[in-house]
Amino acid sequence: MKQILTLLFAVAIAFPSFSQTYIDEDFSTFTDSITPPLTSGWKNIDSITPSLDHRWRFDNPDNRTFNSPIVAPAAILDSDFYGLTPFQDAYLQSTSFDASNASVVILEFDHYYNHLTGSIAEIQIFDGTNWISDTIFSANTTNPKHETIDITQYVAGISNAQIQFHYIGNYDWYWIIDNIKVFQPVPDDAAVISVDSLPMSACNLDTNETITASIVNFGSTVIRNIPIRYTINGGAIVPETIIDSIIPGDTLQYSFATKANLSAAGSYNIVVYS
Repeated sequence: MKQILTLLFAVAIAFPSFSQTYIDEDFSTFTDSITPPLTSGWKNIDSITPSLDHRWRFDNPDNRTFNSPIVAPAAILDSDFYGLTPFQDAYLQSTSFDASNASVVILEFDHYYNHLTGSIAEIQIFDGTNWISDTIFSANTTNPKHETIDITQYVAGISNAQIQFHYIGNYDWYWIIDNIKVFQPVPDDAAVISVDSLPMSACNLDTNETITASIVNFGSTVIRNIPIRYTINGGAIVPETIIDSIIPGDTLQYSFATKANLSAAGSYNIVVYS
């Protein structure tokens, strides 16, 4: 029996909008190797005494490859570059931001953590009084990885909130960070973040294939009756409506009722958007 090879390139498109952005930092103005610009409000802190300046750098000292959307200059703590000298324990600390009127606050960033046993990569949040450990990475991430972290519980209603990236290591590879955003989303903000049901390649697909996508509520209110669409190879738009509710911060997986015809051999560009 003849087999049909079909290559599926599934694309999820999100159109985020931010009602208020507190931090938007891509390090494009960080031209010094180790000292943030005074106007940025960021601090690069070596907690080891006496300091050997084993801190975050913005000049990619060991020429690591940055994969899009990470673009030089980015922040990197390169433990491997510093070598077998005393270890690193450093903080990249943001400027203070006022979230006193916020009901939902989201932290997003792109990063690549190249982990080696003994190193620690940690996100800490300042709640106006204390630094709180929110997320600890203990294994390699994909290269790069986009992170979305809800920090509402720590900073909503706080006028002097901050975030910081904490790295501990000793000849332990590196952590790269870029494109940091802290924002309060608009009340109604649904976004497609992935297409889940289709393989990159498959044989014997037919006229009755199901397209499934994940939708996240980036907004600050419960949303329902969400319009969602898909197109194949730029063709006709297939519109449907998600009637289920999604609370703020939650993700819903939705399967289109309208089936896709993927029976012909070839490549397919599948775009899903809300």
